[in-house]
Amino acid sequence: MVFLLLPLVKVPMDRSLAALSLGGITYPLYLLHNRAGKAVYDWGSGSVKPLLLVCMIAAAMLLASWAIHNYLERRIADRLKFYLFASSHKLRTVRNSKVAAGKE
Repeated sequence: MVFLLLPLVKVPMDRSLAALSLGGITYPLYLLHNRAGKAVYDWGSGSVKPLLLVCMIAAAMLLASWAIHNYLERRIADRLKFYLFASSHKLRTVRNSKVAAGKE
């Protein structure tokens, strides 16, 4: 129901650090929660109460997602942006020189 209403209703977006951090961890959390969470659940299901185990796994997945976002994704993203912008500039330069020479 919420996903049906989002495109129809203007939702004010908060640009706070907390909102940006929560948005940043969504993809690592998506990638981690299924396989890693299930593996940990299967491993600990016999010795820990299910509700406690799920809470512990959720906290661990959130922490791991936060660490991946802050220590891997952000550093890789800066380098990736640099190389993408540099390569797109080179492509534009080559294309503009071909256009100027009448080859394109």
